Amino acid sequence: PDPVPAGQIASGHDGFSAGWGLDRYTRKDVNQADIAPLMASLIGLNFPLNSVGTLPLSYLNATDEFRARASLTNALQVLEQYRVKHDQKQHTEMFFKPYAALHEPTNTPDHMLARIQGSIDARQYTQAEQECQRLIALCLEGLRYFQRYDWLLLRSIVSMGYLGWIAYSLLFIFRAYVLPGSAAPGSAVYRSSSPRAIALLGGLVFLALAAMFYRQGSPPMYYAYAAFPVYFWTETLLQMSLVRQIAATYKQMPARWRPAAFIAGYVLLLEALVYAYFDRRVYSVAFVLLAAVWPLSVSAHFRRRHKGLLGMWAVVCLVTSVFTLLPVDADDRLGLVIASGVLITLSGLTAWHYSSSFTLPPPGAAPKRARQAIALDRTLILVETLLVAAATVLAPLTSRETARRGYLPRTLQMACWSVLIVSSLLPLLHGSRLNPAARDQHFLYRLVTLYLAFGAPFVLLTVSYEGLFYFAYSVVLLLWLAIERALYHERAETQLLTPPMQTRLSRLEPHAPSSAHNTPQLHKSQSALPGRRLEIGDLRTGIMFLFFVNVAFFGTGNVASLASFSINSVYRLITQFDPFAMGALLLFKIFIPFFIVSALFGVLSRSLELPPFSLFLFVLSTTDVMTVNFFFLVRDDGSWLDIGMSISHFCISGLFVLFTIVLFVFSHVLVGSVLIPSAGSGSGSTKKQR
Repeated sequence: PDPVPAGQIASGHDGFSAGWGLDRYTRKDVNQADIAPLMASLIGLNFPLNSVGTLPLSYLNATDEFRARASLTNALQVLEQYRVKHDQKQHTEMFFKPYAALHEPTNTPDHMLARIQGSIDARQYTQAEQECQRLIALCLEGLRYFQRYDWLLLRSIVSMGYLGWIAYSLLFIFRAYVLPGSAAPGSAVYRSSSPRAIALLGGLVFLALAAMFYRQGSPPMYYAYAAFPVYFWTETLLQMSLVRQIAATYKQMPARWRPAAFIAGYVLLLEALVYAYFDRRVYSVAFVLLAAVWPLSVSAHFRRRHKGLLGMWAVVCLVTSVFTLLPVDADDRLGLVIASGVLITLSGLTAWHYSSSFTLPPPGAAPKRARQAIALDRTLILVETLLVAAATVLAPLTSRETARRGYLPRTLQMACWSVLIVSSLLPLLHGSRLNPAARDQHFLYRLVTLYLAFGAPFVLLTVSYEGLFYFAYSVVLLLWLAIERALYHERAETQLLTPPMQTRLSRLEPHAPSSAHNTPQLHKSQSALPGRRLEIGDLRTGIMFLFFVNVAFFGTGNVASLASFSINSVYRLITQFDPFAMGALLLFKIFIPFFIVSALFGVLSRSLELPPFSLFLFVLSTTDVMTVNFFFLVRDDGSWLDIGMSISHFCISGLFVLFTIVLFVFSHVLVGSVLIPSAGSGSGSTKKQR
């Protein structure tokens, strides 16, 4: 079309096209599916067989007759797809209901085609075009109707499966970790008095669904869709006595509003995390709220006693909130890479300076051997710090040399690989469960060594502000651990760095008689689930863990950034295009923050004296609330990007269950055997958890 006069803006423009410099030309958008019929019409080929696009007539500079006949061809092609889908559903559905808009006696496709052909024969091409567009629109709506014909049933079944899993796993948590005096998880104390009737009911429901699927010729996956909700809800109904005990316990609580408020807030936070998949700025708002609200929600005594800790928490939260406001596709900034390396190096030197406070000798070691062991541990921190410093030097040096020479010098490449491999292997060889000879370490020492060990590879793979995020993220995690420990031991005298006694305490008798030296007695506990019971306040710890796990990924990226990462992030190690090696390095970089948060959460669970796997299982049980949200947000229309993004969100949220289990196992292996001081009535009765 001709441009509009100078100074005017043609129709169709918005902020997206404001910078194109084409304001005088009309903007006409088309869907991706419309490109196929447009190109077929322009080059004179048959329309693609499975195309569901609508021919954009505004792009055709042709005669009215050509446009009308091209529209008719487009309508016939889409109509044939509608008829095939109609016949399939009519043949398989038990109670078939046709698409009403094309099933009226005076508005059938045949009647509409006759009117279109009559208009073309009468040379009323504009009317024929309009009638073709109407027929195409109705056929597309009919196709969508038949594609979604079973959606209500399938979505109901899948949703009931997710809700059944949530109910089943929460009942397990209540039975094993919450109710006082609960029976062992495998006992039959809470089983229904009529299990056969409930099992028979579940079997009949599954057989009814299976018979319907068989009649409709449904794929085998439909039977699995039906099996999961039937199983989970059958198991839930078999534990109705447990549900009644939970309800009775709730009625006896003096402040029943408190757990209800906690649960409502928990669900709202899960919904906020769902929205954060679409807008990372949600995490910035969350960090600001954590900086301001959490310090105000604790007791006045706690604020006075730990005002320095709460002040640092507020400052670091505000600093960390900046990163989710930054773009995920930031340009290369070597200055930020150097700054992040310097900060991590300085933090390592600070940890080395104060490391005598949290490096422990082997139990019962002679003085000389104790000094050697402490010196070795302190040396490891210094070595890891020097590796971070080396990575800080190598990162900008390799980038500049590669840009200047056009290739990466072999010496620099080998140096980068050496730093990455050595630094990554150190935490596995020293202190993890992969080393049977590893001795117990102070929890703070273990966390510092992990932070520094992964700091060097992260700096090498950083191209912009990611290293600064790693530093701030690690600090805020450590402060979270300190505050949670202080809250848990608010009324007891606790020493964060130097416990007065060191001992293995995985199976410590809480009321064991003390020896003359006040050393706790060790015994093998007969309880399958050692540790205290879960409380309503532990919901906060669970949602904060879930929050920090999501921040580990969205702090520097999003789902789309997985497919559009900068190749410069791996160019310091690989100079030739190798998608598998480059993808492995990218995933390693993405997983590093997850390693840190999983290790810290493993320490936190032991610090709070919680049973193993209890909080992890609680997070597993509730994250499917997010999955159900994404399940209903899956799109089948729009651009391929929109469709793919909605499916990616659902898959990522669904796989989060498996990923959380992997994190639990990894934290168990990576953290190893650590000593965690816990408060008692006095210094002499201080206990440690392992």
